[in-house]
Amino acid sequence: ADADGNPETSKLTTYLNDPLNITGYSQVLKQVETDLETGEQANITYIIGHSKIAQIVVKNGTEQEYYFTFDGHGSTRVLTDLTGAIVELYSFDAYGNAIGFNPAEALTEFLYSGEQFDSKIGQQYLRARYYDPATGRFNRLDPFFGNLSDPQSFHKYLYTHGDPVNSVDPSGKMSAMATVCVTVTVCTGVGALVGGIMGGWKGAGYGATGGFFVGLGIAIAGTLGVASASSLPLLYGVGLVMGGLGIWSYGIYDTIFSSWGVKPVSANNAKNIAVIEGSMNVVEYAGTYYSGMSTSYLVSALRSAGHNVTYKLNPDEETFINLCKNEYVFIFSHGGSDIVSEQTGFLLGGTQFEPGTKPAFITDKEIMGKIDNPNLVIVAGACSGAAQDNKFAQAAKTKYYIGKSGAISIQDSVSILQYGIELLNSDGQDVSKIKEKANKAGHGVTVYP
Repeated sequence: ADADGNPETSKLTTYLNDPLNITGYSQVLKQVETDLETGEQANITYIIGHSKIAQIVVKNGTEQEYYFTFDGHGSTRVLTDLTGAIVELYSFDAYGNAIGFNPAEALTEFLYSGEQFDSKIGQQYLRARYYDPATGRFNRLDPFFGNLSDPQSFHKYLYTHGDPVNSVDPSGKMSAMATVCVTVTVCTGVGALVGGIMGGWKGAGYGATGGFFVGLGIAIAGTLGVASASSLPLLYGVGLVMGGLGIWSYGIYDTIFSSWGVKPVSANNAKNIAVIEGSMNVVEYAGTYYSGMSTSYLVSALRSAGHNVTYKLNPDEETFINLCKNEYVFIFSHGGSDIVSEQTGFLLGGTQFEPGTKPAFITDKEIMGKIDNPNLVIVAGACSGAAQDNKFAQAAKTKYYIGKSGAISIQDSVSILQYGIELLNSDGQDVSKIKEKANKAGHGVTVYP
């Protein structure tokens, strides 16, 4: 407008924008161009998905549909009609300058990087600022302060860090590639820190890896429009929390198995080992997994060391007796007296540990006289009952039985399994040391006899 407020152009354009669409950035849904001298109007409606799909132009009672075809950079390269026939072709240099066509005469305003070009001022509208392809610079200061780990982000006018071939900047604040880099850097750093605290150098490695992929996923989700730009800070926070939980489990896993230190053995010294898992509810499974006590972890550690391992979930009595032919049997299960007072044995045999179910047990009385393995070692990370008065150990005629009478905690289970691994590593030679260690710990874990 001039000094008197009169418009200097004969055309007025109004826009209807949607700031909450799937692309993550405010998009034009409809624009109305009015000739102020004749009153003639042109209505343009845009169909939006993850990017622009089509524009429908209604002018002088005639409707025309045009469909966008983009290149890998997101720039409009082809405009087709309803039949698929090519209507216009577009080419650009790296910074978005038109090659071989006049943007002012193009049938669409959405050209380089798929963003709106204002032909009257020769600049592209990128929401926070306008961008001038002729200079490769923005028309005003960057409102984003910058990132200390990325010195180029402190340049207040530079477009996409001077790398328009590999980046775009739909917000006018930070290039999409920079968004990815910043998020990945932050998540990787936090992951390494959390993992390092929980699991030492190896934990830091796990954490950095986990954080990298969490950051990459969150940044790409925002950049591609899976979530709106305004929700990205929240997504970063959620991503870091979730990454931290995952890294925490890795750290605990690393700590436990480093302390177990399952020693590699030659084929001649490999032991036959059974790992038995009883039924647990969902919460209990989650607890064992995030404490690092998951049976899959134990099986993996034993196999990696060279031992012959058989895994069985919830075996019945016959299968259990057969598994006791192995030299070592590690058991993750509820003890019998968890359900029935004074019941000695394990909650196995297909039983689901849920309210209202009829429990089944493998008890000392059921296995009496049915197991004949003088080298049998049972390591039972099970609550109460299973080790009650050593009845089960006596019935199974074990060489050694490591377990606990009474209630058991996750830490108790970890201690029991650690003792079992120490016994395995020493080929039974350190049983006296293990008994002494268990007695000094005072947690009620016993080694029988």
